[in-house]
Amino acid sequence: MTARILLFDPIERFVAGTVGQPGERTFFIQARTGSKLISVSLEKTQVQALSERLTYMIREIKQSDPTIVIQKLTRDDEPLETPIEEEFRVGVIGLAFESSRELIQIDLQAVAEGDEEEPEFIDVDDLSSGQDIMRVLISPSMADQFAKRALSVVNAGRLPCPFCGGNAILVLECYDDEFDKWYRVECENRCVMQCNSSESEYEAIQTWNRRA
Repeated sequence: MTARILLFDPIERFVAGTVGQPGERTFFIQARTGSKLISVSLEKTQVQALSERLTYMIREIKQSDPTIVIQKLTRDDEPLETPIEEEFRVGVIGLAFESSRELIQIDLQAVAEGDEEEPEFIDVDDLSSGQDIMRVLISPSMADQFAKRALSVVNAGRLPCPFCGGNAILVLECYDDEFDKWYRVECENRCVMQCNSSESEYEAIQTWNRRA
């Protein structure tokens, strides 16, 4: 079966969002142009990493070419559009800057069957040709808008630290047995606010929120 490239160029909306309760959320990236709507699922860590890498890329673009105008767009806080149907699960993410058009290219490639390696970021030219790709081309302004919402989505569900106002971060604790995993939430500033470990992300977040 020939791999598909699901292209969004131009694109009207590109956002990250979730379905489910805190600690049990499924993360999606959704792209839309007109009536064409595609949703792909991915790990929370991928959403966070994409937000951080886009922020870094935007900073590099501004430094390399000060004439490029990056507007501060209003953050899109509307929910994901329905129907939310997973086209595929994302494995590798490719990034590139198309300087001739001043657009950032984001390639979200489907995970290969039996691929147990951790998801990674690579140059778009190094992506394999055997898996479906959702390809979007967005302006640095839209990329900045996406990155800010994505980071907000990752941090959603956890109240800020009641002592210093810092963000709450989820910590995974692993012991000798690979299946013996515990979770706790703590303040990013490592202040006095901390909670006991729980057996699930959901329980850890609820414990933190009750104390916060």
